[in-house]
Amino acid sequence: IFAVGVAGVLLNYWADSQRMYFREKDGKCTIWGKAPKYIKASYEALNRETGKVETHESLLLACGWWGVARHFQYLFELTAAWSWGLLGVGTQNGVLPLFYAIFLTILLVDRAKRDEKKCLKKYGEFYKEYMKIVKYKIIPFVY
Repeated sequence: IFAVGVAGVLLNYWADSQRMYFREKDGKCTIWGKAPKYIKASYEALNRETGKVETHESLLLACGWWGVARHFQYLFELTAAWSWGLLGVGTQNGVLPLFYAIFLTILLVDRAKRDEKKCLKKYGEFYKEYMKIVKYKIIPFVY
């Protein structure tokens, strides 16, 4: 069970580094040995220094770990939390070691919902297109 938790942490790191690498290379790289699939999204944001609205671009990665589910890295975090919580469950500890895993599950499911609303507001049609490509929020074929 401990090894599953460690795997969750390592996979979470891999997913985050995959997206970071993709953005650093401005999409000119390979993801899992292939040209990346992504959406070039534009959005408007207020420049606080000038007070003017400016148009910016962002790349929404739709392959690799980020093509499996829109917030797939949360599943890795939950895998780690649940595995470590299960290690502590027993006759003396009861279910108390699962408190963090339960709390984190509620927190990340809610965060995914809030992130979706934020991204829809920020990217609009671009994010809707991304949602069509990457159909699941956290768990493929489930949610």
